[in-house]
Amino acid sequence: MRVRSLTTLCLLLAVALAGCTEGGREPAQGDPALDDLDLRASDSTGVIRGIVIDPAITPVVGATVTIQGSDAATTTNENGAFGFGDLEPGTYFLSAEKPGFASVQTSVEVVAGIDQPPVVKILLEAVPGTAPFVQDLYLRGYLTCGAAVFATSVGCTTFGPVADALGDQSIFSIDFDLLPQWVQGELVWDATQPAAGAFIWEIVRSEEPQTPQPHIGYRETKVSPALAYLNETVTQEHGEWILDKGVDFRFFGGPHPLCDGIFGFGCGLTLEQEVEIFIHNFYNFSPDEGWRFTADGAHPVPS
Repeated sequence: MRVRSLTTLCLLLAVALAGCTEGGREPAQGDPALDDLDLRASDSTGVIRGIVIDPAITPVVGATVTIQGSDAATTTNENGAFGFGDLEPGTYFLSAEKPGFASVQTSVEVVAGIDQPPVVKILLEAVPGTAPFVQDLYLRGYLTCGAAVFATSVGCTTFGPVADALGDQSIFSIDFDLLPQWVQGELVWDATQPAAGAFIWEIVRSEEPQTPQPHIGYRETKVSPALAYLNETVTQEHGEWILDKGVDFRFFGGPHPLCDGIFGFGCGLTLEQEVEIFIHNFYNFSPDEGWRFTADGAHPVPS
């Protein structure tokens, strides 16, 4: 937890004790939590200053505050503070929201010529079951044989009974109790054979009756590490199926870099290859653009 300055904590306590916006006590001049907003009023315009906190009087960082009926929106800073400037006098209606919290609406009066009006206090309360979190899964796989043969990929795991007899594991079924916002898996291996190709690494809907099963989301055919994921759009589109039957991550032998694209799909032969699999299911938020566990480490969870 970040240690806050004594000044900021005093500000938060003052905010909590002040009660509703109307009649609230204006914080002392020079409070850095609000001065950083650098808002200025003119003879004909005013400003809004505010702070978003939770029931523990902790600043809510990254909450979105919007002036309703307009395009004006801002995000609370590390002190939970926000502000709007260059506003005509009058009554404004604000809404505040953040994933994991119930949205709140409030009103505020803007007066021209006042740089430091009373602070708008907005309390956000967490909604059970909507807090952001990540589920981490680590798996190991093995493929006795797999090959890219120009138009397609074939392998020992193509026929289930053969795969079971060999002890291969190249298909991984993932079930869900809650619908994730983002599902991401990374396939990692150390190619030890000169003729070994890349792997096809993808996601399909579990128990999909269609043959062959079409992949969903993003997939890669490349050298280690390979990435496959379902973004917010895909998880919503397939949400009912995902919750009912789950998804399968799977990998197959792919083309060798030297003949990738030759005669269509290419060629390559992979024998007795071990792999590692890192799967991350994101709930109530999505990872940063371009994030990969194998390159960037564990993803921080929004507070």
